[in-house]
Amino acid sequence: MTLAALQTAFWSSVMEGHDNPDPDSMFVGNAAERLAIYTNMFRARCVECLREDFPKLALLFTRDAFWELTMAYVTRYPSRDPSLCSLGRDLSGYMAQRPLQRPDLSDLAALEWARAEVFEEADATTMCAPSDPGGRLQLIPALRRLQLQWDVCELWTALEAAAPAPEPRSGPVTVVVWRKEHRVYHVVVACDEALALERAAAGAPLTEICAAFEGRTDGLERAARALGSWFAEGWISDSQIR
Repeated sequence: MTLAALQTAFWSSVMEGHDNPDPDSMFVGNAAERLAIYTNMFRARCVECLREDFPKLALLFTRDAFWELTMAYVTRYPSRDPSLCSLGRDLSGYMAQRPLQRPDLSDLAALEWARAEVFEEADATTMCAPSDPGGRLQLIPALRRLQLQWDVCELWTALEAAAPAPEPRSGPVTVVVWRKEHRVYHVVVACDEALALERAAAGAPLTEICAAFEGRTDGLERAARALGSWFAEGWISDSQIR
């Protein structure tokens, strides 16, 4: 067996659980037993990696139940990347298709994954105020907008404080997740602000972004407050004009 064929067979066996027709060509001694050691060790590392990326979610499971959930997930969605940083990207969708003890757990997973993603995102120099009323705003890379069916922010806060988990609270809600310096934050935003952010992300001019608030009697004031908070929290990159 060539080195390339050996590496491919070993990868397939460890990552995807495929039986190798000639395991003795990979190991000296008890090939099947030695291969199982590598397979189990790697999958256990994947589960621990997921526990690190989804710490609040893990608190709502017993250790055995979380192991069972994530082991099944890793089997269904094995790592395809040299780094394990992207391993959990499909966990929320996977959980949404499974029976769970709480209906909001897949949304909690989505929130935690967004937080993990923005922590790893590239830095960006931010802008303090718009320099051109007719210009377009560029959102920073370390920002995510989540459309969730359950408001899991209260649940996240309770778990962060080691308090009892509240009952699931239905949405839908829009949650913004972002990193400011070295800390990650998230907040629920109102429908008009969510629409304004959607327009900003799509490259709409500032006037059209502000028009998202025009249905309110205090629309102008509300637009000013929202935009002020975007700049204060560092949501806007200094690359203003697209």
